[in-house]
Amino acid sequence: MLFNYQSDEENAFNQIRTIEEDGKLWFCATDVARVLGYVNPRDAIIRYCKSMGVVIRAPYN
Repeated sequence: MLFNYQSDEENAFNQIRTIEEDGKLWFCATDVARVLGYVNPRDAIIRYCKSMGVVIRAPYN
């Protein structure tokens, strides 16, 4: 499932991958960090999210 986000400042559409598991909607952290403007999404996840817990899922179609 894709969540589409349009930035007013950039006037661009961004897609954030999501999955639904056990009735809960999960967002792809890399996509969210990219939309938020982090230059290095992986670094942002390590610095700001790892302490709260990160779940790694294998991508699937």
